[in-house]
Amino acid sequence: MYVRFSHASILLPRTGRHRIYSTAAANDKKIEVFVDNIRVLVDPGTTVLQACAAAGVQIPRFCYHDRLSVAGNCRMCLVEIEKNPKPQASCAMPVMNGMRVKTDSKVTKKA
Repeated sequence: MYVRFSHASILLPRTGRHRIYSTAAANDKKIEVFVDNIRVLVDPGTTVLQACAAAGVQIPRFCYHDRLSVAGNCRMCLVEIEKNPKPQASCAMPVMNGMRVKTDSKVTKKA
């Protein structure tokens, strides 16, 4: 059985005192992303492709795999991101807070 603590203690050098800090706040930081107007909360560092999968939207991909480095060469996973002039490769683009991704728009289908 694992117990998750919301506070941790570290020993400060030279003083011998302990500093208590909260780890709960660091674990609860999620990024809000909208995929086809579906609100999704994801961890920082998540790619747009992974956020779309969390929203239940499938994006075709050829060169992407979870355990390999990101290549982004095939350009099969292009999506439209609001306020970007061109479609972006969703496998190589990290999410940002408030990002709006469109996977079913005319621009995405044309790409």
